[in-house]
Amino acid sequence: AGCLLFAPYLSSSSRVLDLFVRKLTPDYCDWGAPRPGQARYGYDGFAVEALKTVLLMGGDVLNRAKREASAPMFIVSSESDRAVGHREHRTLFESVSRFAPRSWYHIFGRVLDIPHTMMTHGEGNPHESMLIAMAKAYIDSKLTWDEIGDIAERMTRGETFDAAVRTLNIGDRAAAEMPIFMTLLDKRSLVMQRHPALRRA
Repeated sequence: AGCLLFAPYLSSSSRVLDLFVRKLTPDYCDWGAPRPGQARYGYDGFAVEALKTVLLMGGDVLNRAKREASAPMFIVSSESDRAVGHREHRTLFESVSRFAPRSWYHIFGRVLDIPHTMMTHGEGNPHESMLIAMAKAYIDSKLTWDEIGDIAERMTRGETFDAAVRTLNIGDRAAAEMPIFMTLLDKRSLVMQRHPALRRA
């Protein structure tokens, strides 16, 4: 029915590391030590041969998404993620959303400092509740990305979320957590992507 992808490993954040993983087979690749006083509940890293397998699978996913329909996806990324390449997350979203309009995408800004291991507070994400609310907004809503863009446009013009969904007549398909999602979404950037002429104005 749908996929939730939290910082999926489609490639590394470093092209050099990708090349290293593809060409060499050393023993291990560590994601980096946890912060002082922080427990680590997630993985430490991967054997590089295993990482190479996942990297090749990520490339295959990106290639297939360009030409094949898939289940709708909510892809969550972070600018502070030092493990994976968030450009590929955006690329995957753009490919998938052509076939599955109910696909969503969100990238947490660098200011929130959300790491690759973003699922829990114990793994380094002090904003765990925001992530949960965003996931619930996706699961419990029946809105397309275009409809989210319509809401964003109205909100950038000063309308409240409630007024926007009422005008658009889509309130019955919006989850209770949607206002949280819309607050976190970079609405201005989304509007600019929809209307490239505004960027030149």
